[in-house]
Amino acid sequence: GVLAHEMGHWKLWHTVKGLAISLVYSLIVLYAFSWCMHHPPMYQAFGFAGQPTVIGLMLFSQTVWAPVSSLLSFAETWLTRRHEYQADAFAVSLGFAAALQSGLTKISLNSLGNMVP
Repeated sequence: GVLAHEMGHWKLWHTVKGLAISLVYSLIVLYAFSWCMHHPPMYQAFGFAGQPTVIGLMLFSQTVWAPVSSLLSFAETWLTRRHEYQADAFAVSLGFAAALQSGLTKISLNSLGNMVP
């Protein structure tokens, strides 16, 4: 059942979609950072006289990008849950509903997961 679930991720291209989304996200972050990288007030506001790139990246990711990242995490969580439900439905469509239920219950119990979140 669990194997059929994982096959569902592969059959429905969830792995490739996740990789593509990660690459696009990384490009957007780097592009946004490139606009802020040479902005002296960002460094001066935190007491830096120069503009070291590593410090700039830390300041950018913790101040400028943090709110954007928080908002995008909601979309990421939604998409992840959607993919999990789709993979479950794929396993069920192959006739592995009972095996999937049993396997997921065992995994949850072994990892001390909350069965009723």
